Amino acid sequence: MSGRRTDADEFLVRIRDLAGRPRGTGFIADDRGTMITSHEAVDGLARLVLLAPGDRTCLVGAEAVTPLPGCDLALVRTEGLGVAPLPVAAAERIEDGASVRLRAGHWQRAQVIGEALVTYTATDRFHLLDAAVELSLGERDGLRLGEEATGGPVIDARTGTVVAVLGTALHAERRSGGFAIPLRAAAAASPDGPLAALLERNAATVPAFGPDLNLAGALQLTATSLGPIITARDWRDPVERPEIAREFTRFLEPDEDHAGLAGADADAPGDTGDRMPEDADRPPAPEPPPDEPVPEPFPAQGGTGAPGVLVVTVPPRAWRGTPGGGPGGRWIGDLPGARHPADGPEPGASTDPDTLGVAEDEGDADGPAAVLGLVGGPGTGRTTELLSLASRRARGAEPAPTLWLRGADLEDGDTSLRDAIARALAAAARIVTASAGAAGTVGDPAEATPEAVAALGDRVGRPLLVVLDGPEEVPPVLAHALPAWTAATAQWLEETSARLVVACRPEHWETAGDLFPRTVLHASTASATPRSLPPCVSLTDLGPLQAERARALYGIPPDAIHQGDAAHPLALRLLSEVRAALPGGTAPGGRAGEDGAARPPDRWDIFSAYLDLVCLRIAVRLAAGRRPALRGTAVRRLAARVAGQVHEAARRCLGPGQGELEREAFEELFPWRNGWASAVLTEGLLVPAGTGYRFAHEEFADWLQGAHLDLDAALHTLVHRWYEPEGGSGEHDARLPSRPGGGPAIEGHVPPPPGSSRAPRSTAARRRSRRAARQRARRPLPVPRHRIGPVLQALLLLARRSGPDALARRLGALVDAVAALPPSGQTAGTDDERRPALPDPAWWAAHLLGETLLRVPDATPYLGALRLLAERLTARSVALGGFDSGATDSLSGLAEFGPWFWLRLPLGLAERLDLLRLLLPADAPPPGQTQYQAQALESSAPGPEQPRQTPQPPHTDRFLPAVMTVLAEEPCAAQALLCRWFSDERPLQAAPYGDHLRLTVSTAAQVLLHTHRHRAVDDLAEALVDAAHPRADELLAALAEDEPSAVCRAVDRWAHDDRIERHVAAAAYALKAAQHVTTAADRELLRYSALALLARPAEGALHGTALALLVRDQETRAKHLQRALALFAACDPHLPAGALAPALTTHPEPVLAAYRARLYVRGDGPGDVLRTLAEVTTPALARRAAALVQEYVEHHPEGAELAAAFVDRRLEEGPAARSVLFPLVVHLLSSRPPQVRRALAPVLAFPGTPLSRPLRQELLEVLLEREQYGPFERDVTVLDALLRAVAAGAGERTEARTRDLVHRTGLLMARSPEGAACFDRRMVQLSREIPVFGEQVLRWLRSAPAQWAVVVGPRARIKLTAWAGQDGPGDAPDPSGAAVSPDLTVTGPADAGRREPAWHS
Repeated sequence: MSGRRTDADEFLVRIRDLAGRPRGTGFIADDRGTMITSHEAVDGLARLVLLAPGDRTCLVGAEAVTPLPGCDLALVRTEGLGVAPLPVAAAERIEDGASVRLRAGHWQRAQVIGEALVTYTATDRFHLLDAAVELSLGERDGLRLGEEATGGPVIDARTGTVVAVLGTALHAERRSGGFAIPLRAAAAASPDGPLAALLERNAATVPAFGPDLNLAGALQLTATSLGPIITARDWRDPVERPEIAREFTRFLEPDEDHAGLAGADADAPGDTGDRMPEDADRPPAPEPPPDEPVPEPFPAQGGTGAPGVLVVTVPPRAWRGTPGGGPGGRWIGDLPGARHPADGPEPGASTDPDTLGVAEDEGDADGPAAVLGLVGGPGTGRTTELLSLASRRARGAEPAPTLWLRGADLEDGDTSLRDAIARALAAAARIVTASAGAAGTVGDPAEATPEAVAALGDRVGRPLLVVLDGPEEVPPVLAHALPAWTAATAQWLEETSARLVVACRPEHWETAGDLFPRTVLHASTASATPRSLPPCVSLTDLGPLQAERARALYGIPPDAIHQGDAAHPLALRLLSEVRAALPGGTAPGGRAGEDGAARPPDRWDIFSAYLDLVCLRIAVRLAAGRRPALRGTAVRRLAARVAGQVHEAARRCLGPGQGELEREAFEELFPWRNGWASAVLTEGLLVPAGTGYRFAHEEFADWLQGAHLDLDAALHTLVHRWYEPEGGSGEHDARLPSRPGGGPAIEGHVPPPPGSSRAPRSTAARRRSRRAARQRARRPLPVPRHRIGPVLQALLLLARRSGPDALARRLGALVDAVAALPPSGQTAGTDDERRPALPDPAWWAAHLLGETLLRVPDATPYLGALRLLAERLTARSVALGGFDSGATDSLSGLAEFGPWFWLRLPLGLAERLDLLRLLLPADAPPPGQTQYQAQALESSAPGPEQPRQTPQPPHTDRFLPAVMTVLAEEPCAAQALLCRWFSDERPLQAAPYGDHLRLTVSTAAQVLLHTHRHRAVDDLAEALVDAAHPRADELLAALAEDEPSAVCRAVDRWAHDDRIERHVAAAAYALKAAQHVTTAADRELLRYSALALLARPAEGALHGTALALLVRDQETRAKHLQRALALFAACDPHLPAGALAPALTTHPEPVLAAYRARLYVRGDGPGDVLRTLAEVTTPALARRAAALVQEYVEHHPEGAELAAAFVDRRLEEGPAARSVLFPLVVHLLSSRPPQVRRALAPVLAFPGTPLSRPLRQELLEVLLEREQYGPFERDVTVLDALLRAVAAGAGERTEARTRDLVHRTGLLMARSPEGAACFDRRMVQLSREIPVFGEQVLRWLRSAPAQWAVVVGPRARIKLTAWAGQDGPGDAPDPSGAAVSPDLTVTGPADAGRREPAWHS
């Protein structure tokens, strides 16, 4: 037996009756003191006396005994014995021939012979047992009933675990050495019984290793990696994020309902712990009740890890626009306002979750997800959330195995995650063995394999969770072999049912997450994942309520930190630490504002103060070790030396690798011999990471390294040299260039003393550096994308040091690079449908530009670069048919700047909307409409065959919904700004409305304002009247029809305003709104507005409009009608005839007299009057109106066009108007001059609506009859007008009817040579101008040439047929189905082969 010897008396409990007689022994099986023994040891006893080593005694009654006579076992609850429990073997069956040890008088070895059928005789009855095993003993003296051997454990001689319990009252048919009850077999007979529960508890609390590895052993092995992390610390995270905790629980327990999640603040569903940066302006969800207890804080740690942790890491990724996110739709979160909720889904829009960016649990199709990506920027608390998860799993009611690994623990030769887990378990086995001391362990911990631990967790329902923190720290060679490593890891996870949580930066998960199959990735339900990135759980700054709670627990007043960083977890933690170190808890001062007053410190001020503080603490530790101890100024000088070494360490981290400090460099800067290394590590400034060291806080490290980065050289290396004509070769430098040592220090920080930037290096160190440089030169590797942090910090520091102009120049150059760098043909991920991956230069250009613009406090100084970017993006998108964030193969880096980016920029409303105006033409045609279709609708000519429609970009890639978002959030201010778009006539990529209205930016503004008018309709009216633009007038006219109440309120305001231009607007739109008013309140508003306008004598031009309103109102009509009639008679242009029409019902005589008088006035008055009279439908008034029209035509034949318009309008009233119209039209056709008939002919020949068609046809017959037999002289112009009208309506009239009218008209015109020539000319002209009519004429000529030869002359027939053969409509089939004669262009004229008629000669 290897390891701990469990065959010792110290593990046995002796059983006595009250008289002191021995009854047997037992052993403790769990941490509660439950003892297992045989049933005969306790059978028949009311009370038991239990004796443990060390003279400890326990008296128990019968109520503490759980008898199991059916398997000859008993369970006894004990207290205070202090005996260590023994682990029970995990095997369900004991192998024949196995060697075991048991105590029968003394410890001796026995051998298992096999299973046996035995009988147990209890005090009450016999029990037949089929789960016993037979033992071969060398001695049988101690197996008599009542001896201490009864109930003793049978221990596996090889592993030291208990396999059975010895029974002395068991009998078989043949004589045997002894029998024992195997525990696992007895528990399997009753899976829900007390013995099975005890053995489950034994496996969870009593560790065993080797072949009998149990849950407790696995927990002990994995706990060695969590020990330094989950133990209590001086620092604790005060705020838990329940949404993240729920995602973790949903990932680990997918089949359970977690509405009441234990360990998470399930009573606060509205907490905004994982709200996106784009949600910062949105109202938060409801806060938990004020009396709700604050969740107990968990141990916290900034950055990505903690010192002294067993760590390993692997690759991941993320999404959108926050400190730590990046362009290209990263970060998770729905795009706000992409469509108004009431609007429903966009027609034709895809519902594919990968297209819409909706996070669905993609792993549910094939089983539970195996990988969860926890993605967040530096300082957002990724490691803290992992600590909370590990703590819950380790300290919960059901502990589960959790292994903590870091990326630095991976090695170049690893083929999958299994190799790192195996190394971690081997290291844990050494720790467990060493901590066990001389007693040893039950089984060999070194035999534990990753597969064994994972299988054990899966078997007990507590899957092995591997936490991979900081995957960016993987060795460079392994980082570039990541696809194979990831594929092998995914396969291993699937085979073992283990789970993996990866916590990383967005830049890393963007690439590494795509390497995992989508089916193994966990998708968050709390927020949407954009289609361009794999599913993950996002982690951003604290929500408003969480941040408030965190500041209260940290003791930070609301005004003690800059508002933009008041929810940043790392900033809050470091500020609290700095405040605690300052006298009285005062806050460090920030930079002075423009007014000279000190402002609260921002994140960078806090980092600077924290650096000062930690350097001072290190100096104090170093000073305490000196003899004599240093004090005062000497300590401050030492702190300055420490700061210089820290700056040099940050500068060296910019070199090759993943941003770590090599061990040689660390020992050179912080020697062990004089205590520098110990002081630095003790204060937690640097922590071990693989073979080197790193700064404990990732964001702090980025800031510190960014201060030493040679920015222009870095931008040239990463971006500019790849597209500049004079650029170098196509290989990356495997480093970020740093400034020379001793460069400028961080603003506000103590500068390093002279000579402290670089300590002397040994010859061996220089030799190692040269060797490493030669190796790197032989194999250049690109700069890892997650190293974007120092470059971003350098850009932000540039603006703080040199002003916005310096940064604006760099951003402008990056815009040029984004537009100029070519795309790549590579594809990200393993799925065919994933978008092409950006090459490194384009990725760096896009992310550096986007991240910098998102992180600056105010992007207004960089509007020049933003406008340039918007123009480039729009031009490229228009050329490609629309913007699509997935089209990186054509848009390259520009695809990363979707609508979400422009919504998140720190800009004012006016600047944001102006940029969106520039971007609006970049929208692709709406779903279901290709770009060609949008263009083809502008022309009536048929186009070529349509190409197959390509997939449309998702709705979140459209800029119009982004404008809707802004309009929805700030409607009042946005409406006035959208009115400025009315002058932008750039076309959009959409089909025109109708045949003439081409959609432009200005029409889009009209549509947006009209569609969303309900949000602030009164403010919209004010914005439109302020705009003073024709499109604003159009929209106000539409509002007068759709929102008359709002316009009435606006008219009332304008009428009582002091500005005369408002009075003009009130007069203009009052009449338009009056036609649609339905409520008494609106009429009252218009009445008061009219009285207000009428009360100003100096504004006489507006009195006509005011009187028109008052005449419409029945309450004021009688009082103001006479004055209105006087103005109307004076031809006031603001008092139209329609304004008096409502008075016809109450005062017909004076109104009709005024109309009659106006008919005799030259100008536009008669037309206005006749249009008004056409609207009169009351029979009595309609007859009087018709009489006025007849009278007007008799005296003014030149006004026949106006009368014809009157007739056309009344015809549409159908049969109801016949009694009035028929006599009027017949009179006009019978006795008027030709110009009257010429004006009426097109009206009567027009097909009209089904309601007016019968009356039109009847009156047309009257016209034809009058032209044929009329009492007046014939006029060809009347028939010519009729022919043109018939041809114009050929498409809306039946062909037979058109043919009959044309033929009859031709016969009438052929009565004179002038008419025949006019008919021929007009037929040829109309056939060319109207294709439908031309096709019909050609069919008529071919089907009945003799009939048409009477009316169509030979020359006209030749022209018609020749035109048809060249470019006319071609051979159109006869709709009647009759045979069509051969093409006349080939066979000759229609009258070829027959004699000409007599009249021709």
